[in-house]
Amino acid sequence: MTMDNSSETRDLKNYLDQLDHDDKTRAYDAAIVSVLMLQRRGKADGIIEKRLGIKLRPEHRRAATLGDAAHLKFDLTWDAIPRIGNPNDDLKTGHARISIKNKDINDQNSLWEFDSIQLLQWLSASWASLVLSEPLEYQRHYSNVELPQKEVIPDHNFVEAFNRTNISRFSFFKVGNLMQVSMISEEYSEDDGARNNSEIFTLPFSNTKEVLSQVGDLVASRLMWLSKIGAINIEVHSLVNSWRGKNILPISRVIELSTKRMPDDKIGEWLIQHVVSDVANSNTSVDLSTINTRSKRLLAAARMMGSLAPDQMLEVLAALDSVTFVPLERQLLDVSTRALAAYEKYSSDIAQYKRPVQLGYYLANWLRADAKLNDQTPGDPGDLLEKWNVRIHDVHWATNKIDAIACWQKHSQPTVFLNRNGIHSQSLGGRRASLAHEICHILVDRNLYFPVVEVLGGILPKTVEQIARGFQAEFLLPRNTARNIVGRFANISEAIDEITNSFGVSQQLAANQILNANCPLTIEDRNLLNDLAMRLRSQ
Repeated sequence: MTMDNSSETRDLKNYLDQLDHDDKTRAYDAAIVSVLMLQRRGKADGIIEKRLGIKLRPEHRRAATLGDAAHLKFDLTWDAIPRIGNPNDDLKTGHARISIKNKDINDQNSLWEFDSIQLLQWLSASWASLVLSEPLEYQRHYSNVELPQKEVIPDHNFVEAFNRTNISRFSFFKVGNLMQVSMISEEYSEDDGARNNSEIFTLPFSNTKEVLSQVGDLVASRLMWLSKIGAINIEVHSLVNSWRGKNILPISRVIELSTKRMPDDKIGEWLIQHVVSDVANSNTSVDLSTINTRSKRLLAAARMMGSLAPDQMLEVLAALDSVTFVPLERQLLDVSTRALAAYEKYSSDIAQYKRPVQLGYYLANWLRADAKLNDQTPGDPGDLLEKWNVRIHDVHWATNKIDAIACWQKHSQPTVFLNRNGIHSQSLGGRRASLAHEICHILVDRNLYFPVVEVLGGILPKTVEQIARGFQAEFLLPRNTARNIVGRFANISEAIDEITNSFGVSQQLAANQILNANCPLTIEDRNLLNDLAMRLRSQ
């Protein structure tokens, strides 16, 4: 195709003269005017590539698809076609269609309108918080520790990056190896008027991060190209440089976002010295991609321990820092692979039951069957962990708020710290429950919510802890067994004594399982059981 002898061609020559490219790259750039002419004639990018015999760079395409519909996908289309040397601010704008888990977020006839500057500004400003911050207010449940301070939850509302959308909120929140996406839209009906409709999606964190990064990279490259060819009169270099340096942060900011603690307090100072060993002060910058697993474990543990007294927290952090890991053994790898498959198969039932604890029951019964335990056989978590060669360290930490901590890293055997001074772990039944609790996290949550560490008694996601509590109770004392034992006794107190003696559980756990087993009970018996179970829920 022959390019027109026009001012655009002359401007292209001037543009090419400024570049230091090899012959192949220069030939590609010389074809840009032809590409733009064909785009203005409505030709699709694929047809243009075929006609000109070139492969268009992402920033030169009229439309781009990033990600995949099974997870997160963006279909971006630019509204206007640039003319070299002819500035036009409309070139910044475009429209987006977004899909999550094969569901279009947009209305059928409503694409989201965006301004490239606004979109890249939002991504640049939000990036560090998106990839480091895990909101504590959304996680706290059954926690023995307090929040370090009243948290100002980062508002990762992606709607703010667009000029016009069909929903009011589209927020991203990191939770371990997952990214939760919260969407709120308004629905209208003649009878009810406006009504909020909310939905939460759970996506792999690494995949979601990569797709959002691709969106930012594409927008940045497009803006730089438009600026170089004189198609926009906006200074974009500082914004693009800010985006491209998004992973370089002061270590003080890394600690603040990761732990919700100020870097100048006692814990913050300790973390500065231990997260990056050669850091001299809190102003030293680090590349987020270079923070290793050990450092991530310390940061995550500090976040989960909330406002625990500094000396008590330092004692725990020092113990975690001293752990040495050995390669993951085949036996644990095999059972955890099977457990994760069972979890993924039945996790969709959470939406049906509206009670995550039931998924915990299912996993416990799955493991009992896998370990060949019948309903009359007490579950022995210590024996099972020993069989898997998981190291258990009995410790006597100064704090009683932490019952146990489990930590791990990829392709390594987990390590469990059992705090004999913990609220629950002071007793035999409590220690057995704590170890059973950790088994649940070891089997499934290492790959999901807790990629490096879990603190029992700390600030943890509500749903995850409901699953683990259901698991620990059902593994130690199946509900069917509790129902059968209650049926053999006329007195509920005698039934509880039989259960605690035979199955090595606390009265509180026994009461909870009897209630969950839907046994026929008198009002007096039910009140007694509720009082006992309440002690478990209040601790």
